[in-house]
Amino acid sequence: MQLARRARKLTLDQFAEKVDVDLVELLKIEKDEQYTPAMRTVHQIAEFLKIPEKRLMVLAGLLRVKDAQFQKAALKFAASSEPVEKLSQENMRLWRSM
Repeated sequence: MQLARRARKLTLDQFAEKVDVDLVELLKIEKDEQYTPAMRTVHQIAEFLKIPEKRLMVLAGLLRVKDAQFQKAALKFAASSEPVEKLSQENMRLWRSM
């Protein structure tokens, strides 16, 4: 989420306002790897980012992945993520395809 927010050059406050989600919950999502967001939050974020809600629910831990290849690719991408400013064109393409 942080990469998507930063790619749009939004502060956390601005992002919270645009997705209509409480700032505290967004802070927890960005800072606490163990935090599981509310389904409404995932829906709001997916709608704003124009990404499939199901994919975001998987990344949020709200759904289990049946496609092991997708899960491995998502984990690999997350583990190797750098600030948006440093992403290669290939990484940006992969990020946008999620």
